[in-house]
Amino acid sequence: MRNINFLNIKNKHIKVIKVAISQLKKITDPEHCYGHTLDVLDFAQKIIDKNNYGADLDCLVISIFWHDVGRLHQDKGHELLSSQLLEKVLKEEKYDKNFVKKCNNAIRFHKWNMKPKSIEGKILKDADKLAFLGINRWKNCLKNDYKLNEIMKLLPNLKNKILCLNESKELYDEAMIDLIKFLYNYVTK
Repeated sequence: MRNINFLNIKNKHIKVIKVAISQLKKITDPEHCYGHTLDVLDFAQKIIDKNNYGADLDCLVISIFWHDVGRLHQDKGHELLSSQLLEKVLKEEKYDKNFVKKCNNAIRFHKWNMKPKSIEGKILKDADKLAFLGINRWKNCLKNDYKLNEIMKLLPNLKNKILCLNESKELYDEAMIDLIKFLYNYVTK
């Protein structure tokens, strides 16, 4: 049973999140399209259900929606651009400067080799990386005849070298089972 409903948080910040969604829907990369964001949101919800760590869930949900918006403009350094774009929107909407800074920090450090500085950043990074196992990503990649070799190379190191939180490592095992079932059904159709 889920303790926290991310939908309520999304609705609370719908104006800011709608801006992100409109940008995400323009991204053509099947690995980082809007479906990926939904997978990240789902994995973050699962992490929070296991342990919320006292995270600022408003910051987390907004940051999830914005973490890849910068990819619309650039791949390398997209995390910094995403945080800057969100910062601009949050300031226009008169969000508290400490909240803006917290969101900025959560987004800026979500790449593979980065060490998040906050619990929101750790949850975002882990959920983002767990989304490599997300069914939406695999469906999009398979539908677009996208080469999955690079994703397959990442998976062995994901659990023990990339994920920050123990709850995420547990979710990795669960998600891997779901992915194997999905791929089995896909291949045997």
